[in-house]
Amino acid sequence: MLVNSDAYVGLALPGKAGSGFLSDYKYNLSITATPGGIIEMGSLIYFLCKALHLHGSVSGYCSVLRTFLSAFIASYEVNLWPEDNNPILILDILCKIYRGEFWDKGSYIDGPIWCLLCNLENEFPFQTVKLVQLLSSLCEGAWPAECVYNFLDKSVGVLTLFEISNDSLLDGSHIVEARQPVCVHGIKGLFIPVETRGHVLKAIGENTALVRWEVSFQMALF
Repeated sequence: MLVNSDAYVGLALPGKAGSGFLSDYKYNLSITATPGGIIEMGSLIYFLCKALHLHGSVSGYCSVLRTFLSAFIASYEVNLWPEDNNPILILDILCKIYRGEFWDKGSYIDGPIWCLLCNLENEFPFQTVKLVQLLSSLCEGAWPAECVYNFLDKSVGVLTLFEISNDSLLDGSHIVEARQPVCVHGIKGLFIPVETRGHVLKAIGENTALVRWEVSFQMALF
């Protein structure tokens, strides 16, 4: 299946007063999707990355890349548990082109990227490496670093596998409460505190479920 997408990129390069060849240029993007729904975009991503090495305004090329990636994420469901490496490629490119301007919530272009960041947060601690990698690229400067700190400070939720017992169930089969500290698998020293409540997302086995705990990162760490 061939998907055609027309995207207008409004871009005024510094010193060009909007007269550059990238200004208000119409891009006709052709993206191929396999029957299984996996997007074949490796060559297109590679081409866009090569644009960063062209002569001219680097910030201008980065703006084009940000606009394209944001539109792509908004148009197609990006699975964080993929069968291919497309989401990994997207995250790697985002880490190279984004800086402090990401935290300007008035920018509609960054909306889909915000959703991707929130999805990474919701997968904590299973996507810890990618979450830290993306946040590290977004904390350049005093104000962006403060934004990253506030984001982590307000983050609530840790995902774990949990062995359910009769006394841990509070509301049918949907809400559980930890009767003892719950170790987060794969991260030494990370525990879910006693009496923390969590929402059962998915049953894995007869007595095992995937639970998202209502706990901040700081509480889980300390």
